[in-house]
Amino acid sequence: MPDLYVTGFVDQFMDADKPIEALGTIGTITGIAGEAISIENSIYMRPSDGKFMKTDASAGASSKEFLALATSAAASGAVVTGQFFGVYYSTGYISTGTYYLSIVAGILGENAPTGTGEIVRPFGYGLSPSGLFIRPDDTYIEIGGGTSLPTHASSHTNGTDDIQLATASQKGLMSTTYAGQLDNMPTGYVTEFNGETGVITGVNSVNGYGGIVSLNTDDIPEGTNKYTTAAEISKLAGISTGAAVLSVNTATGHVVLDADAVLSVNTMTGHVVLDADDISDAATTNKYTTAAEISKLAGISTGAAVLSVNTVTGHVVLDADDISDAATTNKYTTAAEISKLAGISTGAAVLSVNTVTGHVSLDADDINATATNQYITPDELAKLSGISTGAAVLSVNTETGHVVLTTDDISDSAQTSKFAVTGQLTKVDEHHNGVNTQTSTPYTLVRTDAGKFVEMNVAGANTVTIPTNASVAFPLNTSLDVIQYGAGLTTVSGAAGVTVNGVTPGGGATAGQYFAISLYKRGTNEWIAIGSQGTV
Repeated sequence: MPDLYVTGFVDQFMDADKPIEALGTIGTITGIAGEAISIENSIYMRPSDGKFMKTDASAGASSKEFLALATSAAASGAVVTGQFFGVYYSTGYISTGTYYLSIVAGILGENAPTGTGEIVRPFGYGLSPSGLFIRPDDTYIEIGGGTSLPTHASSHTNGTDDIQLATASQKGLMSTTYAGQLDNMPTGYVTEFNGETGVITGVNSVNGYGGIVSLNTDDIPEGTNKYTTAAEISKLAGISTGAAVLSVNTATGHVVLDADAVLSVNTMTGHVVLDADDISDAATTNKYTTAAEISKLAGISTGAAVLSVNTVTGHVVLDADDISDAATTNKYTTAAEISKLAGISTGAAVLSVNTVTGHVSLDADDINATATNQYITPDELAKLSGISTGAAVLSVNTETGHVVLTTDDISDSAQTSKFAVTGQLTKVDEHHNGVNTQTSTPYTLVRTDAGKFVEMNVAGANTVTIPTNASVAFPLNTSLDVIQYGAGLTTVSGAAGVTVNGVTPGGGATAGQYFAISLYKRGTNEWIAIGSQGTV
């Protein structure tokens, strides 16, 4: 059961003489809605799970439990609040009389229900035009089906109604006929059995039940006589008692399978419909087949030989997997491949290049580079356009034609003027080619920092480390600048094996925020620090 929160006056079932001074007290409750509830719906607490549902005077179970008036709307499963006692202020209650549960779910009515089986239960009293005094009655009346309402028994024994001593016309809300039946009926007697009412002679209970009893298949054990439905009974209408079953698969007329009458098929009786599972292929000469399969045989004459391909009979559609290339002279081919042969005359010799037949398009991979005449692309042909036929070929580092040099093609130790690629020339022209901003410490320089400003934007003290040449091979003469952009003091130091000259051996620190140190690579693991440095 979900949690319930009750505040205020909790005795919903007040004594009839409770003083009206309690009007100023309000009793509220909070719980979970078991269905969608609107504000000012009359609701009850469902005993099975403690959830709140809308009342309905036509359904006894929803009218006999703890009652309240919803003071908030709620979806199913959401929290709903209600008031079960006290004045609820609203202008919607125009009557000053009693309000009852009605047969409209969740709605209060000014008139009590009158239908058979409906519940009469007062909910509160109108205080027009100010609101409703909520005080659900703890008693209720369930309207019976009698045709008259005789006076109640006038005789009392020991202070309680003694119905057994009362006359038939005094037995409460009950007709004289039914009262007489009760006089002759033991306690717990069955009053209705499968729709039959009145005194059922000789029946005291069914499976331990008294009162109105309805049976289903679970209530009758499977003995000699079985329980069956009306639909199944109708199937037996055309079969005489003790007659043998003569039809199979609903075929018209009497179907005789053998000399003996058919009593059952696979233990089934009645009209039996067979499928493939009902006939064993292993045990029968004539096999079960479907109408669709039978239609496939329509074009085959009785006794004609059955032709099959790869064990398939009937209309067979072949593909490449159905014909073995190793075993057949004529190979399987597709319509697309056949169209490739359209331009070749019957009996013409097939020319192939690298095992490819038909229209062949060559590329560099189709011609062996060791042949005398080599395959060449249009781009390579264009490179030769400026060279006269028979002209001498000049080579650089054994390369001929148009030669594009790289740094590996020129030795630094042999030339005064060094080779530089376009990107390096740009770096020389601009000196600095970008900014690398760092926000954490420590930071070790990387190859792409060459020629850049390395900004250390860190609030606390931070370190920039120059790696060894073995770790990061900066070219000789590389230069870069380290700037203390943040408030934290920046220290430049060399990794183990790296010498930083120009300051106290090992490294140096910037003089303060926005000051910088320029680094210049003098040797393999030798750097010079230049700039605004403070104490190391």
